[in-house]
Amino acid sequence: MTLTPLFDPTESAPEVYIYNYAGVLQYTYQTAKTQSSPTQNFRLTDLSFTIESNDSYGHATLLIEDNAGVLLDTTLRRRSTIKREWHIKIKMGKNNAGLQTWFNGKIKSTTVIRPGTASQRIQLECVGWGEILKNKITTIKRNQLKTSNGITLDTTDTSTKIYNLIVDMFDDTDHLFDNSITKISTITHTTGAEGICTECTDVSLANVNELGNSFAGFISRVVGAANSEWYVNADRRIVVRDSNNHDSGFLATNNLTGLDAQGWDAGKLMYIKDNSFAWDDSSYDTMYSWIHAFGHFAPSLGVKEETTPNASDNVDDEYISVPFTPLVDNVFKIAFRMTKTGTPATNAIMEIRGDDGSGKPDEKDIRRTIVITKEILQGLGTTTPSPWFEVPISPKLEVTPGEMLHIVFVKYGTASHTYNVNYKSGGHHYHVSSDGITWSTSTGLLNFRVYDAKRLHTSVENTNLSKILTEQREKLLPIRADLEEETVRQALLIAGETLGRERRVYEDVLCTMPEDRIPLTSYMRMQDSLTGLDIKAVIVSYTVEMHAGDNNSNIGASEIKLTLDDVHAV
Repeated sequence: MTLTPLFDPTESAPEVYIYNYAGVLQYTYQTAKTQSSPTQNFRLTDLSFTIESNDSYGHATLLIEDNAGVLLDTTLRRRSTIKREWHIKIKMGKNNAGLQTWFNGKIKSTTVIRPGTASQRIQLECVGWGEILKNKITTIKRNQLKTSNGITLDTTDTSTKIYNLIVDMFDDTDHLFDNSITKISTITHTTGAEGICTECTDVSLANVNELGNSFAGFISRVVGAANSEWYVNADRRIVVRDSNNHDSGFLATNNLTGLDAQGWDAGKLMYIKDNSFAWDDSSYDTMYSWIHAFGHFAPSLGVKEETTPNASDNVDDEYISVPFTPLVDNVFKIAFRMTKTGTPATNAIMEIRGDDGSGKPDEKDIRRTIVITKEILQGLGTTTPSPWFEVPISPKLEVTPGEMLHIVFVKYGTASHTYNVNYKSGGHHYHVSSDGITWSTSTGLLNFRVYDAKRLHTSVENTNLSKILTEQREKLLPIRADLEEETVRQALLIAGETLGRERRVYEDVLCTMPEDRIPLTSYMRMQDSLTGLDIKAVIVSYTVEMHAGDNNSNIGASEIKLTLDDVHAV
């Protein structure tokens, strides 16, 4: 039998590095396979790790021999000296030059195991670094600019493209739940093959209004709208791409002498072991000819004052209020033209109030309080007229048509650091107050827009499946109420590409351990000479396990177990 030139069938050896909260290295495990003078601060008897994508962050389990009790402190509680939330890194390599980081994560639990006299083990349970995004909260609000009619989306505005929304998670602070929380610094982002695919995320979400969601939940939601997947790789970099359109470069085959294997990149080649594996063709949760969405809204511009402004009034020493009378039974969002003075240092407050019976705001009838973050205020321009600034009202405010309401800008900041509301001098009026209780009239047409919304039902049809299937299969997707019709329709069209196909899953494909790290959210090629199978399938997850047992041998991995996914046309 002739193996592929340069193919190395030997075991891959692990290196383990454990760092404290400050990032200082505390413990090291190496073997002679990768280091001429290996460091072993402990003896590793068992190691396994699984790499997964999306809301599954991957996990690792280590079993360490500690018969002498050196990994426990001297207190009566005998706590592990390896702490929870410490950083762990696992490298793999068949030699020193081939070492690559395969797992990067946090230690979540340490278990002391006492199997017998003079025998002790420490078990570490770890979660992949992407889990950090599960424990960070966002309240991001982004609205795509509109054309002059206030409804049609401005396609030149890229601020709500999925790529930019993801980047904002890491680069901006205006969406954080509390101003004292710092940005994530341990996860990087870039474009390209091992980064965020700009082509895959070139989709705009017209209206984004998170009341409170984890970073991971938000990223999953927006990435799903583009029919893409994501994960944080072992280099602690976020990767986003359409798995079906990204080639990992890997081949798994049991045709050892085939032309494909002979000419393949040896570092990305795996031989399928003589072990059972299966594949399943399924229409479970696939092959839908109709995709429906219910619960979203179509916004309409109701009450408005759009006369081009030529002046602005600041709120550093006064409340400012503009009356409006809704035409329908709800307020979905409002919009203004606003500028800033200096650098606003805190969050600002807006209110929607009822009327006190004399055409003035009632301080006892506050229908909705809205927070405008300091970061948003700092991003305002300084020139009048300014662009329109939209403020979502979520959930939408139920109102009585024809009743007078008031939008109140609460007094804010100082004369040097505040924000200003644009208006057209002369004609009509708005209200001002020093305390928010007693009001006087000021002359001018203050610019504003009040939007209402109607609940919609949106559907898309896979016409090819409709021709094939005798009975039409329908799928109702849960849709956030704050999404607008155009965004929902776009998401349904993308979802229909997957949900209208047939799915095949390959489980427990046991292969030799490759030299190179396998990337997720990409596809690979697999050949089975026994069945003639030759396919491309998406890498869903993989698991590496190794055991040294109770002898004193060093640990190493000779195999890897793959789970693959193939979504294909009917």
